[in-house]
Amino acid sequence: MIYKAEPDKVLRFVQDNFNLLRELYRLQLRDSIVSQDAFQALTTYQGEVIKKRLFDYKLLTERNGDYRLTEAVRQFLGFLLNEFKPLLPAQLRRYQISLGDLFGLLQTTPASQEDLLLERQEHLYDEILSFLDNVAGNTSQLLRKTQRLKSNKRQLSYPERVHQARHLIEHYIQPLNQILNHQNENSITRLLWRMGERMILEKIATHSPAIQERYEQLDDLLRSANEHLLRQSRIITRELLPLLERLQRESEVLNGWLFFLESPLLRPVPDFTKPSRYPTFSDQTESEVRFFLEQFANRQEGILISVAGAATENSLPRFFDSRTYARRLQAALPVANYFQWCIDTLQQYESQLDAQHFIQLASLVFDETANYTLLFSESRVRLQLAGITYLAPVIEVKPVQS
Repeated sequence: MIYKAEPDKVLRFVQDNFNLLRELYRLQLRDSIVSQDAFQALTTYQGEVIKKRLFDYKLLTERNGDYRLTEAVRQFLGFLLNEFKPLLPAQLRRYQISLGDLFGLLQTTPASQEDLLLERQEHLYDEILSFLDNVAGNTSQLLRKTQRLKSNKRQLSYPERVHQARHLIEHYIQPLNQILNHQNENSITRLLWRMGERMILEKIATHSPAIQERYEQLDDLLRSANEHLLRQSRIITRELLPLLERLQRESEVLNGWLFFLESPLLRPVPDFTKPSRYPTFSDQTESEVRFFLEQFANRQEGILISVAGAATENSLPRFFDSRTYARRLQAALPVANYFQWCIDTLQQYESQLDAQHFIQLASLVFDETANYTLLFSESRVRLQLAGITYLAPVIEVKPVQS
């Protein structure tokens, strides 16, 4: 048993076997444990020395016949991969108690007990940092989950996505928003604000240099914490809640289309001939266009345009140059049938049309709605993307009249 290996040796082992550790981490993330069968399957082609050192270096521990990465290793891999489960609101609310208790202890510690005062200052500092890191991590993971719902790479049905959206809203996003709500007197943000007021007073009080320096550090941290939490709150209100509300039929545009699609043959096409001056789509336009087209899946009549996701010629660019296509669109305005124009334009460069490039090109007018007037007609154009047929409205694009 290696009780204390040299740190550089452990890091070299982690680097050399990172793929194995990554798969162990993802298994534990999914199943909470790494079962014996899964461990054996992952390490079938690994030497016995490698398996032994996973335990000798205390990277992996055995629990009732199954395995788990040690907590420090789990957190480190989660940080490197930026993959982890968002904390439940109840797990974040524990900071309400811990921060409140540490702040109360700090206030009641006599100035004469300098060592104890320094320890409590340090513990409060570390707990604030831990809370801020967890809030940022939660917001990041929730944002990724909502983007996956929009892009729908798992090909979930619309009701499944609405169900997942409601779950995220009710159990994660709305409670997190309450935790960060400065107007809520019982929120953690409000508690940090009260701490900041106290630190201002402590900064001007008479303390030893070490105590004084630590109070100044706490004051700086709390000032930056308020700005940090405000940014996270803006992400929640501007990105997460509106994004999922659209999936819950709370978007005016999508609500109208979904109402129409319940029985499209019995209703006229909604009148979108009046130009709007507010952006219909968010900055995640590509996913929005995918979602928009998905509402028209599996229709039967229209003009056939096949957009294949097959291999392209060598001349096909490896990335999509949106500025080049935006200039071509400006030069072509007005465009009577925008989807047809996208096909004709791409065919000048690609012998076999690339579905991803089509989506990116189709996103241009929705990404810059302030620059274009979009007129939806009753005519239809049929698109085939990745084996799915879509019957989408013909869209006329005109420049905005100044």
